[in-house]
Amino acid sequence: MGLFQLPTELIVYAFGFLSRCDLDSCSNVCTTLHDLISSSANLQFLRSAEIAGVEGNPLSPLGAIERLQRLNAREAAYQQARPAWVCSVPVPFQSSSIYELSGETFWLGEAGRRAVWYLRLPRVESATPVWQRIAVSSPDRHIVDFGLSVEENDLLVLATLDTEFTLRLEFVSVLTGNRHPAAKDAIDVTNTQDERCSLILEVAGDHIIVIASYPLAHRPDCVWLYNWKTGTVKFDLQAVNHTYSGAVFLSTDVFLLANAHTACFELWQISEEQPPSEPALVLHLPRLSLEHRIWELGVRGEPSPARSRAFQDRAVPFSSVAEEAIIVFRIMFRGPGPSCRLLLFIHRHALLALLSSPDVSEMHYPVWGPDICRWINMGALVPSWITIASGQRCVLSRQIRNDFILLDFNADPERERPLATVLPPEDTFSEPVRGLWTEPVASRLPCSVQFSERLSSGFEGMSLSDSHIIAMKRNQATLNIESVDVLFFG
Repeated sequence: MGLFQLPTELIVYAFGFLSRCDLDSCSNVCTTLHDLISSSANLQFLRSAEIAGVEGNPLSPLGAIERLQRLNAREAAYQQARPAWVCSVPVPFQSSSIYELSGETFWLGEAGRRAVWYLRLPRVESATPVWQRIAVSSPDRHIVDFGLSVEENDLLVLATLDTEFTLRLEFVSVLTGNRHPAAKDAIDVTNTQDERCSLILEVAGDHIIVIASYPLAHRPDCVWLYNWKTGTVKFDLQAVNHTYSGAVFLSTDVFLLANAHTACFELWQISEEQPPSEPALVLHLPRLSLEHRIWELGVRGEPSPARSRAFQDRAVPFSSVAEEAIIVFRIMFRGPGPSCRLLLFIHRHALLALLSSPDVSEMHYPVWGPDICRWINMGALVPSWITIASGQRCVLSRQIRNDFILLDFNADPERERPLATVLPPEDTFSEPVRGLWTEPVASRLPCSVQFSERLSSGFEGMSLSDSHIIAMKRNQATLNIESVDVLFFG
């Protein structure tokens, strides 16, 4: 039986498993295949999705034609830095300093640290967003921080302290607000001895990374890797104070620790047989002069890797591919002069690819970094919130000009950038502070920039999801966040 004797629906279904390159090759074989591929809304959506670095949501009820239309509309809106619509949502409670934006849900802590609130971001201008509250299970505990794995696991992780300073991880179902059914029990991690503890929580698959540091107490930094379902410790590590201040999963079994003490990124592989004793790969940052040091080194990458997204919102037609997402490093340097802040951008897949280098345990920046890194001087930009990137885009806000900048790291040659400014590759990045590094630092990762129009009102900071920008407004008298503007792009 020949190919064209098969039903058209079966051919289209089979072609849906091909890459864009293979689809294009098939389209060039003959007129019949060209017409079949170009007339199939499903194949055209899959092709456009690969270019945009997104994947369809299998839970969405939308057909291929509407998904393709929405994807094209979103891409056009982001390319112009012009949202489809804007709405303002009041914050009906006194907020704390902890917040999060994951998937299409914005989270904000409550003053008093007894609860967190979340807001599912609207996708229709006429919708009325409603805040939902999740409180701690025990009245004698308060929230220090929280972590999320909503789309993969329906999971909220509350890190809480009691009056004896016992740090506990509580696992909550977002859908019910009750204890998560997949978690065997809460996990008592350590005794922090006081409240001056800074936490990092990152979740992917069955694993959660916990980093506890004590910036004022000069105690060792501690890193744990747990199976959050069973409570089993898979990995633990101690380091001198002010070493680890950031972590991110590169895959469900590879994570990165940002080491400020030795100015490097450590890539660790999770093994089911035995805990790792050392990093699989160490990536050194450019060599600093003796007078300078890294004071802060944070890291973020959205979305997190996932084995599946069984709890993804049905209203979301597509989402960014985690492997294609950009990882953002926020670095503050200190030295004899003024401190400076830089942002460093690297694709998740580029970091993972470095692990395939045979018999290599460490690399210096001139070997691994120039072609996959882009350095940005924050300069007069608003000090960044942690949630400034999603997929391959990043939002940077300029409070003085009351506008924002969109950075796009998708370098696909078929992407249209009619209005964007493409940043040239830099063989020598301009140092923000004289004598910061002892070697030239190249910065050649392709990046395009788009500037927004002035916003109608001021804001405290901005966060980015796949479909929205969130602009937070603070009451200058109480310093509480009193409302959030939701800018919808598609």
